Amino acid sequence: MAAGFSCMNSLIVIQASQGLAKFIRDQRSDIASHGVVIGHDARHNSKKFAALAANAFIAQKIPVFLFDQEAPTPLVPFGVNHFHAAAGIMVTASHVG
Repeated sequence: MAAGFSCMNSLIVIQASQGLAKFIRDQRSDIASHGVVIGHDARHNSKKFAALAANAFIAQKIPVFLFDQEAPTPLVPFGVNHFHAAAGIMVTASHVG
């Protein structure tokens, strides 16, 4: 593996999502109830990783707006603005190992 290159995997997705969920819950509790928007592209494992991320937020009682099919990246920030969400996540699993 080249220096600076890391593979996206389920553990990394779960840990990163748990970290962001905890930050929102603890540091931005005023907007946690607004939820998060999660989208994914059509690449290998993107849908699975989006579902894993969603579960981390749901476990922290943060609502999730999860795209049920592939979406272009700009739809996530649009969704964040539309729903006044606390955060947006776009899963693009282009480097999966």
